[in-house]
Amino acid sequence: MAISIGTHAVTDRDGGPDAITTGPDGALWIALETGALARVARP
Repeated sequence: MAISIGTHAVTDRDGGPDAITTGPDGALWIALETGALARVARP
């Protein structure tokens, strides 16, 4: 299995990640300091 790691710019300087966990589907869920949630799906 190949793994690829990339970076993404955060436009809000206070919007960095606060916590990261995996969901039951294997996707990464990221809680941002702004209160937003982000989901990163595995390819």
